[in-house]
Amino acid sequence: MGWSGRAPAPLASETCQERQSQGATEPSPCRAVTHEGSDYTVCEVDLRREVVRFFWKRADGQPYGNPSALPQSLGGRSGHLLFATNAGMYHPDYRPVGLYVENGRELVRANTKAGPGNFHMRPNGVLYVTAESAGVLETGSFLKQKPWADFAMRIPTIAAGDSD
Repeated sequence: MGWSGRAPAPLASETCQERQSQGATEPSPCRAVTHEGSDYTVCEVDLRREVVRFFWKRADGQPYGNPSALPQSLGGRSGHLLFATNAGMYHPDYRPVGLYVENGRELVRANTKAGPGNFHMRPNGVLYVTAESAGVLETGSFLKQKPWADFAMRIPTIAAGDSD
């Protein structure tokens, strides 16, 4: 996972309610993967055991300055932080460019306007998370279906393919 050093706007992180089991060390949810000559870090979570949350602003209204600030800000109220990554696309003032939902509240409306750059390339989508599932829908489908989302953000281009 790369992080540019700029303050991340929506910060996607995964936390766990009761993952620490009496001092036992659990394996990392992340692993290195090479696909078609490119290296990636892939993190997998079991939504029956772990909670995925997005974080944009601190309690004082300022965006998080870097991923390392998140654990200190959470304190003990949200469980053990397993991983955090810069996520989404954002303006220079760190506002999300497109749809952003946090704790079930739409904080930034969807941007479906045409324009330059990869944000506007089609097909594009919405990454959404509920307490029991996560998924990606094409932006237009997400806006028509209006599925409940605890957390959601507009993401740039997605791979076209079968929807089943």
